[in-house]
Amino acid sequence: MKPQFWVIQGILGFLICFAITSGALIALLVIVSEIFNSRFVPRGLGWFVVPVLGGWFGWKFGTQVGIESVLGRIQIEQRLANRLTRIWVAGSSLWLVSSAFYLLVGEPYGSYVSDDEYIHFFSVVLGVVAIFGFGIFMAAWALKEN
Repeated sequence: MKPQFWVIQGILGFLICFAITSGALIALLVIVSEIFNSRFVPRGLGWFVVPVLGGWFGWKFGTQVGIESVLGRIQIEQRLANRLTRIWVAGSSLWLVSSAFYLLVGEPYGSYVSDDEYIHFFSVVLGVVAIFGFGIFMAAWALKEN
């Protein structure tokens, strides 16, 4: 592996794992807040240390994996994905982006979105993706030639 690539791979690994760890912490906070029906506020050093440790793991993992193997794996997976799967991924991505844009720009709930409205919005958005995925799965099952 060339020296300039391992630094780039390490940085990308750090950023990806930092984002995943931060997202997991925020999701955990939201889930616990909803379970106990209260608003919890992130405090303490753990909210900084845990994502940095996740990023450090990503740095170590990113420098060892190699960009060529990751890109090769993505190309293999892309070739293995059938037409219906690609339609589902493209349609779901378009739906998620357009729904988020509508929430931010169209303001369907007014200028302030309450917790119940967020739950309603995400239920509708993710419900459509799940129903669309189930429909694609059923179409693939019905159209198989075996």
